Amino acid sequence: MRTAEEVMMRCKLILDQPDIVLLINKSSSPTAAYDMVMDATHDDKNAPGSVFCVGIIPISKPKSPTTL
Repeated sequence: MRTAEEVMMRCKLILDQPDIVLLINKSSSPTAAYDMVMDATHDDKNAPGSVFCVGIIPISKPKSPTTL
């Protein structure tokens, strides 16, 4: 199991961006999340994190994008 610190470190860039969190929530898979984030941002820093966070964000259902 990943520690909270590791999760926050991997998802930090994404959790500060509500529009990216919404894209991840709409995705059907890690690959879809990556593609959707890349298409929307053209930023290779956010897209890899979306692959990891796709499994975390929908499960945790944060009240705000910066809270897990």
